[in-house]
Amino acid sequence: MLLKHGDFDGAIFYANKAFVTTDSVRAAEVINIATTNRQGQKEVSEETQINSSETPAEEILDESTEETDAEKFKRAKSSNDQALLLSLANKGYAQAYFPVAKNYYNSGNKKQAELWAKKAVAANVDKKQAHDLLDKITTSFTQSDSKNHESTQSTPDVQDKNKRLQDALKNPLKGGIATIVILAEHEHYAPAYYHYARQLLQQGKTNEAKQYLMLSIEKGVNISECKQLMEALED
Repeated sequence: MLLKHGDFDGAIFYANKAFVTTDSVRAAEVINIATTNRQGQKEVSEETQINSSETPAEEILDESTEETDAEKFKRAKSSNDQALLLSLANKGYAQAYFPVAKNYYNSGNKKQAELWAKKAVAANVDKKQAHDLLDKITTSFTQSDSKNHESTQSTPDVQDKNKRLQDALKNPLKGGIATIVILAEHEHYAPAYYHYARQLLQQGKTNEAKQYLMLSIEKGVNISECKQLMEALED
């Protein structure tokens, strides 16, 4: 009965009693069966404990082979994997900012190149290279604006504005000052920005004057004059 219920220790105990009192042959058989089964039960239990405590080999392999961002970056740079570099940059991996900016610049997307180069500067990563790239971008933008400005010089509207500006500069006290204000503030005529900035300085409006000097530089008009005046203001 105890053997059927798996109580092998109990079966051995009572079989030992029977061994010295009644049926010694049957008692010996019971002891043998119970001992064998108890050993098997113990081995199964130990194997179960070992299996439950072990980590599957596949999980260990997966953990050991997962790439870090640094490893991904190294691989992306060596193979020039632009998609992976951009993915890392979007995740906030600062080392990828400048390579992404450079890729955008080489592909002609200067707006995105400027954005990522500024991020590199802010993160203090590849700072010198990023500054150099920003200088290139600024120069290219200035040259582009200058060409656009030159290409529009022959239109009737621009010719009229240019004439009004020249007349205003010749006769500042005969409505010239007001004309420059109108050309700069309301008609956004870039060649008037520098002259309007000088008027603002005379009125003590230094910050506003600087804004118009910067606008003029960005538009590629009166660049040297504006830079000289900006440097004088910084001294």
